[in-house]
Amino acid sequence: MSLFVPEEEEVLEVPVYTQTIEDIQVAEEEEDPVEWEIPVAMNPLPASGPGEEVTFSLLQFPGRPAKRPYNIETESMPLHSRYKEASQSIELEIPMNTGRFYDALKADSWNQVTTQTLGGPFVETDGYYVGVLDQGIMKLIPLHRSAQLRPTFTHIDAKKDAEKAMLKDAMKAENPTKSKEILVQMSVKSASDQQPRLGGCLAATKKFDEEEWEELEWVDESLEQSETVRRVLLRSNDLSKVVESKMSADEYSAMLFSA
Repeated sequence: MSLFVPEEEEVLEVPVYTQTIEDIQVAEEEEDPVEWEIPVAMNPLPASGPGEEVTFSLLQFPGRPAKRPYNIETESMPLHSRYKEASQSIELEIPMNTGRFYDALKADSWNQVTTQTLGGPFVETDGYYVGVLDQGIMKLIPLHRSAQLRPTFTHIDAKKDAEKAMLKDAMKAENPTKSKEILVQMSVKSASDQQPRLGGCLAATKKFDEEEWEELEWVDESLEQSETVRRVLLRSNDLSKVVESKMSADEYSAMLFSA
């Protein structure tokens, strides 16, 4: 077998493309022209009072379809909402549909559980916005934090805590402590002595357990109060507040690719 190409055999020619990137971009723009340019406006959150700051939070429910929100229409509007400011945590208590997929025997063992608790920590979201297209203007509202809420199974924890307390009381009743004299010796430690401290995870858990929940009012999206808040957030139609970019499209693209 010869490794050489015979002279009489036709050699395929490789096509050479002479189109530049600019030519391709122009062709794409001609095929898909810009039909509508949307102005973008920044809508800052209004202050609720002198020296008070309003925060805008996003609650996400990874285990819930978007077509079935927790509201009055789906008969699942939260009955209670709780918040821990220092721990930056939130909980919602959702009513359960006891007519479907509900185990009454299990519910009895968990002190008649008829609600589901969803909870999660807040995460700061600096630089994020919620965009709403309103009256031809894309209005951006600054988002301060977000939280993903999942089932917390607090009813199981409550049952275990109750069983531990009952067992502890029973052991005390069977073996009452005898009074005896104890010699206590006091000593003063120097400033250089290091006291044992809890690790980061244990310290955070201890802080969370010691902090009391603060009850919040939950307002359904279908109520007039929610519609009033929505109108306040989208109040501005002043085109003088429209954001104007100081970069060209090419400069912006170059910045993205160089990052």
